[in-house]
Amino acid sequence: MIQQDLGKRVNAPCGNQKWMENVAGALAEIHGNNMNRGREMPWLPHAFERF
Repeated sequence: MIQQDLGKRVNAPCGNQKWMENVAGALAEIHGNNMNRGREMPWLPHAFERF
């Protein structure tokens, strides 16, 4: 897992459907790549306390 500081935050463009689809796709890919790999990243908190 890698984290990178991208610098200054920029607000999301309002109503830009393509941008929103790209962000959703990127987040889904990150989630998919790390699914069921929690034991490899013990520093991360669980999404749900019951797990």
